[in-house]
Amino acid sequence: MEEETKHRPQKFKWSKVGIYDTFTDADDKRNSLNEKGEKTKIRRCGLGGSKFKVLTGTSVEKKQTAKKDKKK
Repeated sequence: MEEETKHRPQKFKWSKVGIYDTFTDADDKRNSLNEKGEKTKIRRCGLGGSKFKVLTGTSVEKKQTAKKDKKK
Protein backbone atom coordinates (compact mmCIF):
# COMPACT_ATOMS: atom_id res chain seq x y z
CA MET A 1 0.00 0.00 0.00
CA GLU A 2 1.56 3.26 -1.12
CA GLU A 3 1.29 6.38 0.97
CA GLU A 4 0.59 9.57 -0.87
CA THR A 5 3.19 12.21 -0.13
CA LYS A 6 1.78 15.70 -0.21
CA HIS A 7 4.10 18.56 -1.05
CA ARG A 8 4.01 21.24 1.62
CA PRO A 9 5.34 24.54 0.32
CA GLN A 10 8.02 26.26 2.37
CA LYS A 11 6.56 29.08 4.49
CA PHE A 12 9.76 30.56 5.92
CA LYS A 13 13.35 30.99 4.84
CA TRP A 14 15.48 30.29 7.91
CA SER A 15 18.79 32.07 8.53
CA LYS A 16 21.34 31.53 11.30
CA VAL A 17 21.65 34.18 14.00
CA GLY A 18 24.23 32.54 16.24
CA ILE A 19 25.57 29.38 17.86
CA TYR A 20 25.63 29.05 21.66
CA ASP A 21 27.22 26.57 24.09
CA THR A 22 24.21 26.32 26.42
CA PHE A 23 20.48 26.21 25.84
CA THR A 24 19.88 29.06 28.31
CA ASP A 25 22.10 31.40 26.26
CA ALA A 26 20.28 30.43 23.06
CA ASP A 27 16.90 30.78 24.79
CA ASP A 28 17.78 34.30 25.98
CA LYS A 29 18.65 35.31 22.41
CA ARG A 30 15.44 33.71 21.07
CA ASN A 31 13.32 35.54 23.65
CA SER A 32 14.90 38.89 22.76
CA LEU A 33 14.17 38.28 19.07
CA ASN A 34 10.59 37.19 19.85
CA GLU A 35 10.00 40.52 21.58
CA LYS A 36 10.79 42.20 18.26
CA GLY A 37 8.15 40.02 16.57
CA GLU A 38 10.46 37.73 14.61
CA LYS A 39 9.84 34.01 14.03
CA THR A 40 12.57 32.03 15.75
CA LYS A 41 13.55 28.48 16.60
CA ILE A 42 16.44 26.67 18.28
CA ARG A 43 18.13 23.62 16.78
CA ARG A 44 20.93 21.42 18.07
CA CYS A 45 24.19 21.44 16.15
CA GLY A 46 27.84 20.58 16.67
CA LEU A 47 29.48 17.32 17.59
CA GLY A 48 26.82 15.05 19.09
CA GLY A 49 24.36 17.95 19.38
CA SER A 50 26.48 19.73 21.97
CA LYS A 51 25.70 23.27 20.78
CA PHE A 52 22.53 25.22 20.03
CA LYS A 53 21.81 27.27 16.90
CA VAL A 54 19.26 30.12 16.86
CA LEU A 55 17.44 30.63 13.56
CA THR A 56 15.12 33.42 12.38
CA GLY A 57 12.54 33.02 9.66
CA THR A 58 11.41 35.42 7.00
CA SER A 59 8.17 34.78 5.16
CA VAL A 60 8.45 33.31 1.67
CA GLU A 61 6.05 34.89 -0.80
CA LYS A 62 4.45 32.73 -3.45
CA LYS A 63 5.48 33.58 -6.98
CA GLN A 64 2.68 34.76 -9.21
CA THR A 65 2.67 32.71 -12.40
CA ALA A 66 0.95 34.18 -15.39
CA LYS A 67 -1.30 31.80 -17.25
CA LYS A 68 -0.83 31.91 -20.99
CA ASP A 69 -3.87 31.84 -23.21
CA LYS A 70 -3.42 29.28 -25.93
CA LYS A 71 -5.41 29.61 -29.10
CA LYS A 72 -6.07 26.58 -31.22
